[in-house]
Order: sequence, then structure tokens, then C-alpha cells
Amino acid sequence: MPPTPTHAAQDGSIAVCKLSDGKPLRHWQGAHSADINSLRWEPSGKLLASCSDDGTVKVWQATSDKPVHSLTGGSRGVGVSLEIQHLKCSLL
Repeated sequence: MPPTPTHAAQDGSIAVCKLSDGKPLRHWQGAHSADINSLRWEPSGKLLASCSDDGTVKVWQATSDKPVHSLTGGSRGVGVSLEIQHLKCSLL
């Protein structure tokens, strides 16, 4: 379960916000170079996957400023699916 609401902006940034007042706890400015299509928390709430029109899937750790994993490719876009024990990212 994600710890807080998470939002993606048109500028490719991601914000993780407080439930109480909506203020950002973590903000990744320029996380992607194009629109973000999907955000998914892994069940423990420690990892967040983001998919973008820039053709990448990035995996973020809530305590890190940079992605811990980045996948590039996929001619038809990218997608994310989650499994109970592991975060599974796939390029379509």
C-alpha cells in the first residue's frame, strides 16, 4: 500500500504528497522527458514505478533522488505490472 498519494505532472515530474495537507514529501523534478502514463507502488510502499511516453520505465526508491532502475525501449510505449513479492516492469 503506498504511504501517500502520488501525482505525475505534465512536465514529467513526480510528487509524493502528505495525506493531511497534500504538500509534497518527495518531488522528482524532470523524472521523465515526456508525459507520465502510469505510477504504481510496489506492495511494501518502498518502490514506485513510473512509465512515460519517453519510452522508459523507471523505478524509484522513496529515499533516493535518482531512479534505482531504468528500462528503455518499446516501440509501442511502456507498461508496469506488479507482483506480490517483486516489482515487475515490462516493455511492450
